[in-house]
Amino acid sequence: MHLERFHVEGLGHTSYLIGSARTMLSLARQYALDRVQFGKPIASFQAVRHRLAETLVSIQGAEATLTLPGEDNPDLTALLATAAAGKAALTAAKHCQQVLGGIGFTEEHDLQHYVKRVLVLDGLLGSSKELTRKAGAGLRARGSAPRLANL
Repeated sequence: MHLERFHVEGLGHTSYLIGSARTMLSLARQYALDRVQFGKPIASFQAVRHRLAETLVSIQGAEATLTLPGEDNPDLTALLATAAAGKAALTAAKHCQQVLGGIGFTEEHDLQHYVKRVLVLDGLLGSSKELTRKAGAGLRARGSAPRLANL
């Protein structure tokens, strides 16, 4: 795939992956607030809160890659953004299914629509692992890494 085309398609996929991850997080959060176990909402359990928090951090990290100034190397920026979004979406799918428990694996709940889409989209332009390797190989071949953010 031509890199300029990747830049355009990658950012579209990135936005969809992040949006899907946010929706899955919202579904799992609402379920955790509504579902009562042992006399209290499961959202009060530490393990559930940790899964939801890790998902949120992953999503926010992926969103941050969309704001990177990529004028010097827009293809690398798009590649990294797509990899981060794929990883965030897969993290959201995994954690949100765990929070929802058995209902998260059924056709009855909306979560399964997003999980299926995320699994397909993550592999469409290359999985998040493949894209990360590709970016690393490109940077190694180049011998240096461009500044992606001003700290």
